[in-house]
Amino acid sequence: MAVITCGIYIITKDTKQILACHATNSSWNLLSIPKGLCEKNETHLHGAIRELKEETSIDLISLGISENDIKYLGSSKYKKQNKKLEAYVVVIPTIIPIEQLKCTSMVTGYRGKPPFPEVDSFYWISLADAKIKLHESQQSFLDNLASYINP
Repeated sequence: MAVITCGIYIITKDTKQILACHATNSSWNLLSIPKGLCEKNETHLHGAIRELKEETSIDLISLGISENDIKYLGSSKYKKQNKKLEAYVVVIPTIIPIEQLKCTSMVTGYRGKPPFPEVDSFYWISLADAKIKLHESQQSFLDNLASYINP
C-alpha cells in the first residue's frame, strides 16, 4: 500500500505565484509544495493544513480562509517511490514575505545529526517555473492550477 502525503498549493491572487519549499538535505534543483504525512485519525485535508502551518508558519484561519476555500485537486502517484500525493489548492490575496515564513517541524534522528528543520528555504515561483522546479509528483496538477491563477 502506498504511503500517502498531503499538501496544499498556495497561489497568490495578485502575482499568480505558487509557494515552493526546499526540503533540507534534498537536491538543490528540487522544490516542493508544503506537504507531509497525516497523523493518526487525521483527514487528508487536515493533514495538509497542519503540514502547511508546521513547514511555513502559514495559518490559513488567521488569513480568513476557511476549509470551504480549499479545493481538492486529486491524487498523484510518485514515479520512483511507493507514495501518493493528495493535493489541495487555495488562493490567498497576496504574497507573504519570505522572511515571515519559518519551518517549525524538526527532523530528528537523521544519520546521527542534531535536529534540523524539515524545510530550509521558501520561494514564490511562477507556474512556468513550477513546471521545471517542482517534484515530479506535483507537476501533474500544474495544468489544473492555471484555472485558479487565471479564473
